[in-house]
Amino acid sequence: MSEDEYNSIDEAFNASKNKQNTNELFDWLSENEDDMSVKNAKKSVKFIWEIFNLISEKPYEEDHSGHDYFTGCLDCMDTWNKENANKKIDLLIKNNFQAVFVFIKKNNLYQIALELSENLRNSNLINEYKTLTNYIIEESSDEWKYDSWSGGRVTGIEHCLDKLDISKAQADKILAMAETNISRKADLKKIKELHLERSNALDGNYDYLQINDNWTKFSRIFD
Repeated sequence: MSEDEYNSIDEAFNASKNKQNTNELFDWLSENEDDMSVKNAKKSVKFIWEIFNLISEKPYEEDHSGHDYFTGCLDCMDTWNKENANKKIDLLIKNNFQAVFVFIKKNNLYQIALELSENLRNSNLINEYKTLTNYIIEESSDEWKYDSWSGGRVTGIEHCLDKLDISKAQADKILAMAETNISRKADLKKIKELHLERSNALDGNYDYLQINDNWTKFSRIFD
């Protein structure tokens, strides 16, 4: 579907700016991520960070304060950038990472941290990815790590094993945390299965693990 069938990116940005949320911007981007013009992609990247900086001082409130579609906007740009390789997108994520990281830590936003980690990964920002991953594994709350989410979805600690590029040492640490803190046998069994799946992958074909602990190269290719 073409851009002309939707409001312009400028109108979406102004609507998001007036409402101080990322929702309208995300709606436009999600409809146009595959066939955006380079001009509109450049605008979009600029607008995403303008909106984030506008709302970063607002207290976080799930589904109400306007922050929840921020990483969704970045996901749309990731999709566009797979075919266009615009390095400015990666640079802006890198330049704004510290401000986002402070916001995440201030509000204990582990799920948004997990979502942002994929954006960092797609931009090959290894140092920032390492910082965020260490935060998720080392500092996230016990409630997020060990409690099951609503709707029967997996625990936060399972997401660490399933979604993050981590070293073997970090995978072992996650397993040790699970064995210490998780009493439900079915949950612990799933975590042990994920750990075994990742640890036993063949050399050169690790299942999501870093090739080495020095973080010099990613081994996972995202779909």
